Amino acid sequence: MARFHGKLLVLWDKSVLPGREYKSIWCAMVALEKTKDGHLRGKVEWANIVLKVPTSYVFLRSSSSY
Repeated sequence: MARFHGKLLVLWDKSVLPGREYKSIWCAMVALEKTKDGHLRGKVEWANIVLKVPTSYVFLRSSSSY
């Protein structure tokens, strides 16, 4: 997850059927807003496959402070 132009950007990989040579990397952009009663609401504005990678691909995680 990351902040991108004031929105939440989420990346994840999606497993494919056994025997496939690749898996898909997906991305979604979520607009967040705080309601008057203090709840957080999100709306997915866009989501799609952004890359196909070999099934051996593994996400590396990092943490950063904004």
